[in-house]
Amino acid sequence: MKNQSSRLPNSFDRSTTGRYQIIHLSRGNNYQTGQGRRRHTGKDPKIVVEKVVVVVVVVVVVVVVVVVVVVVVVVVVVVVVVVVVVVVVVVVMEYVITTWGSTAPGNSYKTQSNQSQNLRIVTKVDEKIRN
Repeated sequence: MKNQSSRLPNSFDRSTTGRYQIIHLSRGNNYQTGQGRRRHTGKDPKIVVEKVVVVVVVVVVVVVVVVVVVVVVVVVVVVVVVVVVVVVVVVVMEYVITTWGSTAPGNSYKTQSNQSQNLRIVTKVDEKIRN
């Protein structure tokens, strides 16, 4: 015996399930095409509005939380990048100063004093040659 719910309701069926299926499909078609009258479903419009308000509030709260989390993550990433860059610059400057010492670029006081000492040596050599 075939299951009654699996039969297609092509023709009017005297069984309860077939009749229910045909009536249900015809109502569905009426609703989809816009023909016929819609029956009152018994739902209170206030309850529907309250559900819509609750859904809107939940969606707004979720969006705000997501935006706040994204902003916090971006700020943390920017702070970490800035700290890493500062640490790298400080380490490189320390290395340059300790490696090159007084001839390090930008260390103008020591290089000027070295140049003045070199000039004195050259003038002394010139004086000896002249004499």
